Amino acid sequence: MKIDDLIEYINDVRWEDVKDLPEVSDRVYLNEDLGNQDRELENSNYLYLTIFSQAREDGKDRYFGSNTNSTIKGFMDSDYKGSPKKHKDIFEKSESEYEHRTICLRISDNESKILIEEEDILDGIDARENPKFFNASNISGGIQKTLGNQQVLFDEITENIEKTNRGEVSDFEVGEENVHKLHALERAQPRSGDLDPSHVNAIAKDILDNPKRALESIRKTILLEDYYAPGIHKRGGNTHSLNALIRPSLKNYVDKIGFVLVPKSLWSKCSPHNVRDILLWDNKREWEISRKCTNSDEIIQSCWDLINDFKLSHLHKSVKLRAKALGMVDSEWSGPSGICAKLKDLVDNKSTEGYVPENMDIIKYTPAKIESHEKEKSSPDGDVIVLTTVYAGGNKFTGWDLVIRWLSDPKNKKRQLHIDFLHGMNGIQRYADLWPDKQKDLVPLINKLFTTHDKKSHFTWDMMPRFEPKKNMIHD
Repeated sequence: MKIDDLIEYINDVRWEDVKDLPEVSDRVYLNEDLGNQDRELENSNYLYLTIFSQAREDGKDRYFGSNTNSTIKGFMDSDYKGSPKKHKDIFEKSESEYEHRTICLRISDNESKILIEEEDILDGIDARENPKFFNASNISGGIQKTLGNQQVLFDEITENIEKTNRGEVSDFEVGEENVHKLHALERAQPRSGDLDPSHVNAIAKDILDNPKRALESIRKTILLEDYYAPGIHKRGGNTHSLNALIRPSLKNYVDKIGFVLVPKSLWSKCSPHNVRDILLWDNKREWEISRKCTNSDEIIQSCWDLINDFKLSHLHKSVKLRAKALGMVDSEWSGPSGICAKLKDLVDNKSTEGYVPENMDIIKYTPAKIESHEKEKSSPDGDVIVLTTVYAGGNKFTGWDLVIRWLSDPKNKKRQLHIDFLHGMNGIQRYADLWPDKQKDLVPLINKLFTTHDKKSHFTWDMMPRFEPKKNMIHD
């Protein structure tokens, strides 16, 4: 069942619809396939809906959630019905007063997939505002560091930091500190080798040229509260500005600059990648003082980590949102060399790596290697060409133009055309998996085209190898 269908079901299902379904201890599979799937998996993660036979005075009669950390093997072996926090008392009261069913809606051995789908569904039903639900939030509560929780933390921390830099009231403590003391603090380093002496020089020059304007442009230095011990904070951001400000040539211009203290209660809930991205976000906001923003490689790395941490597609909305938060403009997302395309390449390459046989390497095909192959294999009687099995636009074979031109060229006296098909320049497994179905349609069409040009049986084909033996192997 698709997510949209699940959202509709969770919203609209009534007690009358489920009360007579086959149940075990008030637990029900939505369909038979889920039961079979549950029995096959070693440990199941699942989405469920608990619905009561009667609604309370305020209309609440259901709770939607996930179970991802159970030590009990299967859905039917558990007695877990949900654990709302805000409405815990009335939920437990309904348990004791009314009949109920807990319905298994989705099962997977992939915890992250279940948690991400949970959050998508919570958003879809707007469980926080929907009076029928005991849920008080649209965020998964299964584990502390779910995608939704991390995004909420990212937004809360960055919004409060931004308020302090605009001079608005914030939830965070702000103040001023001596630049030498700030510089001496251990710092959170969001990237490797990130100190650029030329940028430090540019900032120092800006301050000497126009001290008032330049100093007003320096953002508050981020401090992570009690990072090492009570009162011993960690510094993030303003690395280049502080390295400029401690120079003797600037001692008469500034003694102190502002700081903003991110509470331990917030940063400690962030994943390491989330903390890094918050500091990269702060870096991208340096628009006025010798601008030096987060570059595209850093944005791609952050998005790639988000994809891996939460098992996301590169097209998931959270990936593009993170890229934009770090300074990407819309024009940098799309196109053959855009950030989206580069993330897709990373996803494809990663999925391919898992299919490499032992002691083998994936063959990387370059244009020069393909051209050499075609020349070496061609002969006076026949041509050999390499064409990709990767379709354009999802269903368009890109080789038709070449095949038709070969057949229609009056100067072409060769009898045979041999096509070696290639699963992308990097031998991507996904395209290899799709090829058998494509082959059933494509090869007969090419054969038919050759027949209509009086060249029946003059077409042959094969696959370019995807693997080759590892080179420079060390044997025991």
